[in-house]
Amino acid sequence: MIIETMNQWFYEWSAGKKFYLSRYEDMRKNPQNAFSNMLRCLHVPISSKPFDEALAFSDFSNLKKLESNGAFTISELSASDMSDSDSFKARRGVVGGYLDYFSA
Repeated sequence: MIIETMNQWFYEWSAGKKFYLSRYEDMRKNPQNAFSNMLRCLHVPISSKPFDEALAFSDFSNLKKLESNGAFTISELSASDMSDSDSFKARRGVVGGYLDYFSA
């Protein structure tokens, strides 16, 4: 049901002029390009230093380190169980990694 709904949204919205599809795979492959394309779509001006700082902050390894150190104080950004790596928001950063959690 979720996939069907998301596919319906895609087909409905992708025909519009103001549509931008942001994919996790693209973000992992080339974060600088994906992030700058998203900002351009939103008509957000890009300045080199703030852009580079935001990109460095949002790097997967940095977010994982921050979460592991308890830097995020709100529950939506924090691990529910610090002893369980699967409860972290920044877990592995593997494209297609969800497949490791399903059996054939």
